[in-house]
Amino acid sequence: MKRTTLSTVAMLAIAILAHAAEPANQDVAPIVVAFDGEVAKRLEKLAMGYWAPDADAMQNWLIDEKGIKKEEAKTLVGEPSTLTILAELGMVHLYTEQGFVSTPYEIIEADEAASMLTLRAKPPLGDGKPQLVKISIKKNQVTILGGEVSLILKKIDEAEFKKRKDALPADPVRL
Repeated sequence: MKRTTLSTVAMLAIAILAHAAEPANQDVAPIVVAFDGEVAKRLEKLAMGYWAPDADAMQNWLIDEKGIKKEEAKTLVGEPSTLTILAELGMVHLYTEQGFVSTPYEIIEADEAASMLTLRAKPPLGDGKPQLVKISIKKNQVTILGGEVSLILKKIDEAEFKKRKDALPADPVRL
């Protein structure tokens, strides 16, 4: 596995949730919505709020799931990321030192047994192809699933969110 720091993983999350790099002229295949709306609403409600990367959970995941030694897992995760997320109904706002992006989404599938939602993240500026994103939802933890490394987030309160957001550059570039 390549060395990946938590900040790199955070940027991957932004790439997943932000617009795709593919040209806008490609057709998006229609997606059949196959889920119980009430289940989706319950799961979505659990995902609403303020989130930040959970370095400890990421380290444990690397140790348990990828068989990486503890010292190497600490190195891979690196320093705590400044990524902070506000999830609202139909919209995710991501704040980092590199910038800010708001991404609308829609639920296309809900799996109550797995506590998982599949979302279609819409390109924020209307260009690019919408991205499918799977998230696993637990009471105080959301995992954005994908590729070699998943991003594990922990729920934070509004005061921590404001503290983290205020620590970012005053005028970051909008991604």
